[in-house]
Amino acid sequence: MNVIKTTWIALCLVVTTSQAQQQQNKCDYNVDQALTYLKAESTKSNYQKAIKSLEPCVKETNDPLAQFLLGKVYAELSNEKKAFKLIKLAAKQGLAEAQAELGIYYKYGFGCNQNFRKAVKWFKKANKSGSNLATYALGYIYYKGFGDVQQNYRKAVKWFKKSNYPMAKYWLGVCYKNGYGVRKNLNKAAALLGTEFTSKIDNNTENLKHYAEVLKAPSDGNASLFANENTLSGIWKGSLLFNDWYGTRIEHVIPIEIIFNKNQNTELLTVTWKLNHQELNKEFSQIENTLYYDNMVLNLPYYPSKKELPKELNHKINSIDFSLKNFKENNYLIGTIQSTIPEWKEKSMPFKIILEKKTTFANSNEEVSKEALEAITGETDKFIKFYPNPFIEDIIISYALDSKSNTEVKLSNLDGSNAKTIKTSSIQPSGTYHYYLDGSDIKPGMYLVSIKVGSEIKTRIVVKK
Repeated sequence: MNVIKTTWIALCLVVTTSQAQQQQNKCDYNVDQALTYLKAESTKSNYQKAIKSLEPCVKETNDPLAQFLLGKVYAELSNEKKAFKLIKLAAKQGLAEAQAELGIYYKYGFGCNQNFRKAVKWFKKANKSGSNLATYALGYIYYKGFGDVQQNYRKAVKWFKKSNYPMAKYWLGVCYKNGYGVRKNLNKAAALLGTEFTSKIDNNTENLKHYAEVLKAPSDGNASLFANENTLSGIWKGSLLFNDWYGTRIEHVIPIEIIFNKNQNTELLTVTWKLNHQELNKEFSQIENTLYYDNMVLNLPYYPSKKELPKELNHKINSIDFSLKNFKENNYLIGTIQSTIPEWKEKSMPFKIILEKKTTFANSNEEVSKEALEAITGETDKFIKFYPNPFIEDIIISYALDSKSNTEVKLSNLDGSNAKTIKTSSIQPSGTYHYYLDGSDIKPGMYLVSIKVGSEIKTRIVVKK
């Protein structure tokens, strides 16, 4: 999808015009000879032969075509700095192919410091010199917005329309398909893209509308979400949002689950990501509400408009900034992801995640039902809470701690005999806890639930029907 450096076979075609213009140049023979070597097998020996043919032209006549070709050879030999210098010399002499290539070098930082404004400058020069590749590259930069070049769909469409480069037609079709910088027109999109795309809406419109409303809500302004371990600890479920390049329109969503867990012994926080058939738990560093990763790569769906293009891409996650929002009495964890696509050497499209914390049992990963939570929440005057009570088979036992305490939970007969341990004695942080008990093997009758908190024992009677 990114602008790819020209291959030798393609290069032989684009230099034909340049050669015709330089028929009087004494370097014609050397250039032809070099191209013969370069069209042959890509070996170090052939590259050295090409260098030997081209160097006299570069040194003696300052020939731009020879400079360009020699720069391409050094690029193949992984000497990008030397390649950059030679291509820049040819570009300054007005060679369209060299100007376009120089724009690519600045765009990706090949042999130079990455500089998108200089990339745009040289793409515009190459466009005036007749390079369709450069004209497309201008549209591509504005389509996505790189560095200090502001994203602009209208400018992207303008340049795509001017270029006959195949990928320019592809992206112009995508713009017509989605209404980016131009009025949406599926007929024009179909003409440009062929029959390989579909206008089918993949996501639930109501869900997308809900997500958009949540994202617009103000953040709670929590200075540090990670300061209180109970704020994040637990399972959060929701969606990873694929935004358009302007960053305001949700195009696709996929389910995601993130588990925050603090090891009680080491006090270290772990963050487990579950999405697209992957489960990842990578090391990170944390500054305030932002997590920084060095080696986490997510394989995510890609939604191209042609079947020949990849259906999945690897994204290297660099950082994710979290904020907490309250919308219609529900808390949402919002994450803004900064990532890149290593294969393309480009930034990823704007990603966000939107999550709700799920209440699970302390003794299993099963989620507590809303019905049970509502009933338990209603028992405001009791430390030990049950749902249901009386119970027939299963029961939920719940309690809340104001501070970190050593706790133990048991079920026994009223006289204390036949005690059944639900939770062994161990330290628990402050927070609310729910335990699931399979009571199918318990005989009907009255039972005593006892919870030891530090040195204090709290009890409550429960009835099994």
